[in-house]
Amino acid sequence: MNTTQQIGRLTADPAEIRETDNGKVTSFRMAVPRSSGASKDADFFTVEVWNRLAETCAKYLTEGREVAVTGRLEQREWRTEDDQPRERVVIVGRSVDFLRGSKADRETAAVGAGDEDIAF
Repeated sequence: MNTTQQIGRLTADPAEIRETDNGKVTSFRMAVPRSSGASKDADFFTVEVWNRLAETCAKYLTEGREVAVTGRLEQREWRTEDDQPRERVVIVGRSVDFLRGSKADRETAAVGAGDEDIAF
């Protein structure tokens, strides 16, 4: 069974939505901490999402946002123009849960909040 679940933060805003023969697609990079201890090590993954999920992610996700991604791993192989072999593993996302916002999101919400408590 090819299933993966990762929780991490976006390293940049999602890429622009592209139209393909198979539908709409966008991608984003996420940093996933290796442990919850004092170590700052992380792994970086490219996540690809399709169609309505691509539209939602492109519209609402921003750099620094914490997300939980469920999907499958897909290995891709190709050759460069100078015939060098390349490969990459991407996560093809089936679901993306929006968790806590980025620090910028929290600061923006707090500015307009007045005396109300804002929780992300």
